[in-house]
Amino acid sequence: MNKKVIITLLLLISLILVLVLVKTITPKNTVIEENKENPVTNTQTANQTGIANPASVYCEQQGGTLSIRKDMTGGEYGICVFTNGVECDEWKFYRGECSKELPLVTPTINIQADTELIKLALVQKDGINLNQENVTVKKDTGKYAEGSITPKEPGVGGGYFFAAKTDTGWKIIASGNGAILCEWLEPYPDFPTDMIPECVDSNWNPIQR
Repeated sequence: MNKKVIITLLLLISLILVLVLVKTITPKNTVIEENKENPVTNTQTANQTGIANPASVYCEQQGGTLSIRKDMTGGEYGICVFTNGVECDEWKFYRGECSKELPLVTPTINIQADTELIKLALVQKDGINLNQENVTVKKDTGKYAEGSITPKEPGVGGGYFFAAKTDTGWKIIASGNGAILCEWLEPYPDFPTDMIPECVDSNWNPIQR
C-alpha cells in the first residue's frame, strides 16, 4: 500500500477517535426555565432548597395565613388569606400588586328619598308645616346632608338645616338661623368641614373645625 495512503488513513482514524472522545466527555446542556412569576413556587419548594420563601414570610408578617393550592395542571401556588376575607396571590401581595384591605364601597345616594326622610325628621324636631315650607337638600354625601328651609310665602326669611344619617334614620343636627354649637357636632367628628367649617363653644367663641 502506498505510504501516502497509509498516513492519510491514520490521520482520518485519529480525527474520528478525537471527535468520539470529545462527544463522550462533553456534558449535555441542561435548560433551566425560570419562573418569572413566582421565583419560589411555594413553601414546600423553599423548604426543600433550604431557602425561606420571602413571599410566604411576608404574608405571615402582615397577619395573613398561607394557603397552598393547586392549579389545573397540578402546579402548586400560595394564597395569602386574611381574617377580613381578602385573598391575595402571595407573590402579588409581596410585590404590592394586591391589598389586604377591603375595597371601599361608595354608598348609593338617593337624594329624592333622603329629602322625604329629612322632611319627616324636620317635622319631628321643629314641627315645621310642609304645606307652608319648602325643604331643599343642597348637598348629600349619603351620610351627611345640608340644605335650606324656605317659606312658600314670598318675603319671609328661611333657614338652614344639617342632618346625619344614623342606624335609625336621618337626624337633624342643627336647623334655623343661629350659630351652631360645637357640642352638637361631637357625636359626628367626621361631619364634613365644607358643610360646617365653624362652630361656637359654650362661651360663644368661634371655633374653626
